[in-house]
Amino acid sequence: MLEFEIDNTVLTAVITGELDQHTAGVLREQIDLKLATGIYNTLIFDFTNLSFMDSSGIALVMGRVKNMQAVSGNVKVRINDVKMAKILTMSGMDKYVEFI
Repeated sequence: MLEFEIDNTVLTAVITGELDQHTAGVLREQIDLKLATGIYNTLIFDFTNLSFMDSSGIALVMGRVKNMQAVSGNVKVRINDVKMAKILTMSGMDKYVEFI
């Protein structure tokens, strides 16, 4: 499930449940549609209520990193699961996003 929170030029994508190959495509389309407005300079992925994520989730985030860098924006990931944070760090994501 995806919900958006908007604060001026900050778009937060709150994702709950599972983020896998079956859901990543739909989420990507919905997030990209919001970003296409061009008014956001920061995208925050809120994974605090995410129960599962596979490599499709990493691809989702990294694709948005590329899109945001093209407009001098940035991406942050809000995460509270230590194991998931460790996996994301091991993937090298910490070089491109800020964990908050």
